[in-house]
Amino acid sequence: MPHQTIFPFNLGITKERLTAHGGLSLMVEFNHGISLRELTDKYLPLPGSNRGYKPPVFVDPLVLMLEGGGRSLEDIRELEEEKELMKLIGNASIPDTV
Repeated sequence: MPHQTIFPFNLGITKERLTAHGGLSLMVEFNHGISLRELTDKYLPLPGSNRGYKPPVFVDPLVLMLEGGGRSLEDIRELEEEKELMKLIGNASIPDTV
């Protein structure tokens, strides 16, 4: 049975600035509930050097982008600008592939 986590946010009425990607926080909760991070660590190869990134650093934003309706890798850059959402994922930023 998937484990349930509770993120530090509340749903309610606010006068704060809203974001178009705020609903993806529920998808982050779902991804954590199905242990996506643990699955990627288990089935994808770890970095070959101490300067590499673990698989969830790439997989989490990619899956979240697809869940949010993204169609190309360029759409990941929109997610990177959502700083609070990136904190929920556990990534400060998305690594460049250049």
